[in-house]
Amino acid sequence: MHDRALQREALLQQEIEQLRAQLRLREQQLFGRKTETSAATTRRTTASGSATPPRRRRGQQPGRPAPRRRNHAHLPTVVEEHTLPVAQCCCQRCGRPFAPVGGTEDATILAVEVRAHRRSIRRHRYRPTCACGAHPGVVSAPRPRV
Repeated sequence: MHDRALQREALLQQEIEQLRAQLRLREQQLFGRKTETSAATTRRTTASGSATPPRRRRGQQPGRPAPRRRNHAHLPTVVEEHTLPVAQCCCQRCGRPFAPVGGTEDATILAVEVRAHRRSIRRHRYRPTCACGAHPGVVSAPRPRV
């Protein structure tokens, strides 16, 4: 019986050592140095042992043409004419008027106009003129849909 107890104790000690090794591995995987953060910045090696170039950075790539500008010619155009006020249309020193020069200085501004408004809803009320009793009291227009 003593020999069987020693064998059982040896088996249990061996199982304890296996479980401790597995626990050590799991703790290393969970709390050890993280490899995900360095994977994107370091060179990776393939199965053949050669290093692959690192992943491309996001955004505009060096040596590549820039994206083209959008064409806004389809939008309606509002022309604004700006002239000098009469008080500023003459020389400040001698007072002689300026002569107009042909041409203009043009600029284009893309603007989005948003107008906030308040809805005021007036529901008209009606009183029946008959005495049939189909509509007791005052009748008002139906509520608007939201």
